[in-house]
Amino acid sequence: MTRKTKKGIGGNQSKRQGKPSSSRLRSAHQTGNQAPPRPPHLVILYGRNSVRAALGNPAREILEAHGNHSQFAKLLPDSVERRLNITPSETSDIIEWLDNQQVPHQAVALVCKRLADLSLEDVVTVEDSTAPMSLLVLDQVVDPQNVGAAIRVAAALGVSALVTQDRNVPDETGALARASAGTLDQLPWVKVGNLSRALDHLKENGFWVAGLDGTANTSIDQAGLGNRFALVMGSEGKGMRPGVAKSCDMLLKIPINKAIESLNVSVAAGIALYALSQKSRT
Repeated sequence: MTRKTKKGIGGNQSKRQGKPSSSRLRSAHQTGNQAPPRPPHLVILYGRNSVRAALGNPAREILEAHGNHSQFAKLLPDSVERRLNITPSETSDIIEWLDNQQVPHQAVALVCKRLADLSLEDVVTVEDSTAPMSLLVLDQVVDPQNVGAAIRVAAALGVSALVTQDRNVPDETGALARASAGTLDQLPWVKVGNLSRALDHLKENGFWVAGLDGTANTSIDQAGLGNRFALVMGSEGKGMRPGVAKSCDMLLKIPINKAIESLNVSVAAGIALYALSQKSRT
């Protein structure tokens, strides 16, 4: 399927940083379960997958490295390791805090700036509206484990970017990065002010937009969206908001056993993205 297009992507795509939520790192020293003192715009990444991906991402600004030199050496060439000012785990407040949280940090952690905000214009090709491209759109999915796992699935299946609203979405945290197995630093994440408007602009630029809905009449294996599509998914239980569902070209369902009420968001995303990508190649 090929959609006639209009050039340009406008709308209320947001580039604001937003107010730090209570879940972000504190700027004053606190004890117990609170993070060590760092400014609230920073994030602590931990574990080999997250750290390796962050170190390999030119867009990620790394401020501190904490942990075991030998573990970092396994992740990096010596030339890169020597450029890191690694605080040994014996004296690191970050590693001590992660230990107290019983977080599986694998003796490596980074203190980084959050990734810069992206707009649709940053990731969507408007010069060639027929260029193959797929997007995963999440509506009001707030659990960081679900979002992280969905990012991992999307990256594995060659999705071009994740699109969410700029609110009612989890913060960029070490837990989310770990759930994504490091793919948070590989898959572009666009946050927009108005999701329905963003979908309309995608349609104007050659995308077919399909929403996943367990009550839909059409099975996903019957859909043919071509090679330029966006898959929209709502939260587990509530699904998409009515306005977002209305902005979709079609609603599709994954046929599952009637004894099962629903699938986890990341599992459903994997099944649907694979099915649509296979159809786009035929």
